[in-house]
Amino acid sequence: MAAPGQAATRGLAAQLEASLEPARQAFARLCPELCPACPRVCCLGISPHGLLDQVDLIYFAALDLKHLPYPRPREKGCPFLESEGCLLPWRARPYACLHYVCPRLAAALPGPELAVVEQALERAGQLRARLHAAFVDPG
Repeated sequence: MAAPGQAATRGLAAQLEASLEPARQAFARLCPELCPACPRVCCLGISPHGLLDQVDLIYFAALDLKHLPYPRPREKGCPFLESEGCLLPWRARPYACLHYVCPRLAAALPGPELAVVEQALERAGQLRARLHAAFVDPG
């Protein structure tokens, strides 16, 4: 028997996953070209503890994501960043990583696609709040 609220949490996680897809597609297409040549790589400027938060972990659990890489201790930058890029699959990237559309990425996206990505990320933020609430208070 499922725990109370588990179906709601899984349903919200599925909606969140669908909402993040336009951003994931844009990032996956453009980041391999833009990021290595960037003078200010975002991933090097964050905490060596990474950006995963409680809602990311709830989301991963609700989607039953498995076999994700362990973070690697670093003195500077994201613990999932390696010389060839991020170790995390796009599906398991923290929301904070997807939410930040840097100026270079924004400039590379055609206007209509940028609008779709921004709307998708706004919707994802709303769904994250609902996901957290459903997990914390499944009543």
